Amino acid sequence: MATKRERTLSGAAGLSGGTGFAGLVMLLPPDSWYRSALLVLAPCITVLIGLGWGLFANEVGDRLSKVRLRSKISEIQALIDSELSKAVPDEKYVARGHEVLTLLREMQLNIVAKQAKKLTSTETA
Repeated sequence: MATKRERTLSGAAGLSGGTGFAGLVMLLPPDSWYRSALLVLAPCITVLIGLGWGLFANEVGDRLSKVRLRSKISEIQALIDSELSKAVPDEKYVARGHEVLTLLREMQLNIVAKQAKKLTSTETA
């Protein structure tokens, strides 16, 4: 379920997109039939942008969080590997690295579980 803030942002995006579309259509020659037809479509464009904006923003946010987590996991793994490649690795450092790595992987699983829950809740609704 979208929050009030998300609904407001989607509505604002739709309104500005539809208004921008109408503004561009107004630049067409005034006596053309396609100008009239496109002006009639402007409210539809507003609604479509408003509906699609929330989906788009959620998808981008989910993908960015996945990329950030993958990047951090790779970074921590590289630090652990570099420490282990030393002649005398610091066991506390390596243990702490594994703890952080475990936490990041749990976060990654939680994100996937949250996305799966969203999918199943929208399919049954």
